Amino acid sequence: MIKQLAYSAIVGGCLAITACGGGGSSSSSDSGSGNGAGTGGGSGGGSTSQRISRFSADYDNNGIADAVETSRYDNNGRLIATLYTYTDDGTADIINLNEEGAREVSFDYTYNSQGQMTSWVKDIAFIDPASVGPGRIVRQEFSAAYDSNGLVTEAIITGFSISGAQLTSQRFEPRYNGNVMSSFIGFINNLQTYITTFTYDSSGLPILAQGDYPAIEIAPGVTTDAFSTAYDFEWNTNRQNTRVVFSSPDPTNSGNGFTSTVDSVFNSDAQLVSQQWLASPITDPTIWSLNSDLRFSYDAQNQRLTQISWDLNRDGSIDATINYEWEASVCTPVYFWLPQSLVPNIFLGNVPDNAHPSLIPGTGFQLFDHCAD
Repeated sequence: MIKQLAYSAIVGGCLAITACGGGGSSSSSDSGSGNGAGTGGGSGGGSTSQRISRFSADYDNNGIADAVETSRYDNNGRLIATLYTYTDDGTADIINLNEEGAREVSFDYTYNSQGQMTSWVKDIAFIDPASVGPGRIVRQEFSAAYDSNGLVTEAIITGFSISGAQLTSQRFEPRYNGNVMSSFIGFINNLQTYITTFTYDSSGLPILAQGDYPAIEIAPGVTTDAFSTAYDFEWNTNRQNTRVVFSSPDPTNSGNGFTSTVDSVFNSDAQLVSQQWLASPITDPTIWSLNSDLRFSYDAQNQRLTQISWDLNRDGSIDATINYEWEASVCTPVYFWLPQSLVPNIFLGNVPDNAHPSLIPGTGFQLFDHCAD
């Protein structure tokens, strides 16, 4: 699974996974009261009999795969590793979700006895290693600490260069009101760089996440401007996230700012069937997340995701697809911890891991259902 974000402003990073081994609810109907993953991890509905084994990505929709990703699981059906390989079919890609210059991207995951992810390691192998500069992050190491209720108290991501030198260290410190995350503070290289504060409706669903970035002296006599960002959320009566609107100042746009909207449509089986991504301004028409329609297809039982397709620039043509393959074997659902609790429905990264993770409001966790019956 590629964890580079579709647009990095959404989330500071994919931070943690909890493989749920019992106890607590995993339903997206949790009201933010601390149920579910936020109280030590729920079962995600228990183990299932089907799991995603691999996907193939066709970045020009010519029927030939440009990339594949395989997944490995332990004996309990927990995801323990993924390997993404960019193969390139020789035809120019219309949409390329690959890490820039990468040939392979691997993730390895470690869990504690409670089924909570305590660490992951991401490694990138490049098509042309000689082209990788000393400032490029080629390895990331993650660690997380939990309290007795299963809430993340601190998460750290450290980035390393091709020579092994440490380049960055990101630290996230959540704050809670009871078991509901009220805010979190972000640090880069031990310098506080922002705080994100959440507002919830009366049913416990997040309706606003405001990020405040203070002025920072980045060099003697050089100070950045303070600014704020906002995510606004809309939900349907089934507690499904139907709209996310991101707004931010944009100095490159004459002070007019930047707005990005993701609208999601669900069917009667609560499956995500389409999304519309639209930004203003559209600064680069080749970036899919600025202007695209996505479609999600399922098997005959409407249980397992089989394909995601992209219509870049929303002109009615299919420009790229990802096709999922499943295998019959035990699968334990896992939760990903995302500090904002707000990624719009499907994305941990440029490549969707699955169709419709369930948000556990107020905790920072989302259930990613790579498992099915």
